Amino acid sequence: MQRLRKKVQGLNRAITVERLIHNWVRPHFSLGKKITPAMAIGYIKRPIMIEEMLNSRSWKDNTF
Repeated sequence: MQRLRKKVQGLNRAITVERLIHNWVRPHFSLGKKITPAMAIGYIKRPIMIEEMLNSRSWKDNTF
């Protein structure tokens, strides 16, 4: 049971990372040229680089 729980936790982490990249980093051409879903709804002004995401402790103090 312990092994299964670790596998599920690892999968959840991987899905979370993919969701962050999908919404904040990778532009979607169906929304327009070089626009991420987060930009489309007005959360940010430009796509975030993966390095920024990994090095940031909190996004609430950053203005992208």
